[in-house]
Amino acid sequence: MAEKIIEEGLTVTDNLGGTVTYKITVDATNNIRVRATKYVSSKGKDKTVGTAPIWEGNDFNKNIGVLNFYNLNLQSLKSIKANLDPSAAAWAKQTKNAPPPWIDDPVNDPSGPGAGEIVDNLTGGLLTDFQSALDVITGGGGNLNKVGANNNFYPSIPDSFKQQTLVYPLSLEGPQSKSMDTVLIQQISYAPPNAVEFAADPQLTSGQQGPNSPASQYNVFTKGLLQGTDYSEEYRKKELKGTVILPMPQSFVEKRNVQFGEDTMNTLSAGLTQKVLGDTGGYLTAAGLAAAGGAGLAALGASGAGSGIGLGGITGGARAGIAAKGLLDAAGGVNNSTSGKQLLSSVISSNILKAAGANVSAETILARGAGVIPNPNMELLFRSPVLRDFGLAYRMTARSRDEAIRIRKIIRFFKQGMSPKNSNTGENYFIKTPNVFQVEFKTTGDEKNKSMPKFKMCALTGFDTDYSPDNMWAAYDDGQPVAVTILLQFKELTPIYTSDFEDLDDDEIGY
Repeated sequence: MAEKIIEEGLTVTDNLGGTVTYKITVDATNNIRVRATKYVSSKGKDKTVGTAPIWEGNDFNKNIGVLNFYNLNLQSLKSIKANLDPSAAAWAKQTKNAPPPWIDDPVNDPSGPGAGEIVDNLTGGLLTDFQSALDVITGGGGNLNKVGANNNFYPSIPDSFKQQTLVYPLSLEGPQSKSMDTVLIQQISYAPPNAVEFAADPQLTSGQQGPNSPASQYNVFTKGLLQGTDYSEEYRKKELKGTVILPMPQSFVEKRNVQFGEDTMNTLSAGLTQKVLGDTGGYLTAAGLAAAGGAGLAALGASGAGSGIGLGGITGGARAGIAAKGLLDAAGGVNNSTSGKQLLSSVISSNILKAAGANVSAETILARGAGVIPNPNMELLFRSPVLRDFGLAYRMTARSRDEAIRIRKIIRFFKQGMSPKNSNTGENYFIKTPNVFQVEFKTTGDEKNKSMPKFKMCALTGFDTDYSPDNMWAAYDDGQPVAVTILLQFKELTPIYTSDFEDLDDDEIGY
């Protein structure tokens, strides 16, 4: 027999202040269920009611999603159980059956479970654990700043290096460094580029607006990521770790590139693109009809099984519905063109042949059958900027003990600074990004060299040291090599845009 209603019109308040109306039913096998019949939000709006029971058999539904669907907390479940017990007991008495073992009856069955025990067991095993898991999972944004805190990792450079500027050769120290062309290299603590968007910066107050605002106030959808802006570039310079001044390299070559790529689009593809852009809603409607099993499109081969439409793609029946509408639009579009008809026919024939196991392209059919191919309408299109890289090479010769110490410190400065930072807390979940570097060409008077390129913040991606550059070991008494050569390979962190040239003097070459 169908389920018989034991009691209906019962209500319970969810944990958001809404109201769930439910009924208690029983089937031919005395399987008791609690089913929702109406769900009204705290604002008085009707909400969807699911088909899965809230209670079935001897327990609340162990599918935590069902209980979460109605926002039922511990108190809500106890309220339902308090109504369920007397209803089930009355039904058992009426039908002369034994009462269910889960009924709370302290008089007739003092050894049975208490009024809320079965609920407590459930929530202890499911709801409480699930809420704890949610607390862990949803705390990611707030924890970003904590896991990235500098005091969680070993220092990237000795503190003593911050107090001095390492100059080579020693004769370049003092006023001399400002009377000739030099290379200034600053080491800076890495700052994640999108901390403002993804996690509020603890150094910024909640009242700050614009690009300096915390993540909760910065809307990426309306403003985009901050990468490449003046703010993100300046934000990276907040913690200086040390400075090195070196003479100009013997040679320096700058290379700039942008990426272009060939692109093709035949007339059939272009026509469908025009149709889709002009009638996107129509195509989504076709997808929805097919996914729901619409009879007209189903006749064209659309199936609703496993359908999905989202940012990750379109699948199943939805995809078939779009394909069906695309075929109809293409057929209508080429109706007055012999060439268009032939191209569409060749494409469909090629797909049929592939389904039959013969991999014959539409281009092959046309080339072999008519000596033509679809016009590819080839264009060279911009793909992306290319991050610039460059190298600086030096031969360093120690002319004194002090200069030997200076060479060792400079090598240490770069090698340790470019190394990733591991945790000093005993937790090995993460390693932290190495420090980054700002490279500048200077000229007389410590002014920027307008005749040499400017650089954005850089990563030191390679550091080569040759301790016997003359192919023969030669060292002083203390083991210091007579000469070493170093090769520094830098790569900029962000691309170069036209806006980067806006504030430059007219007579400087810029980036």
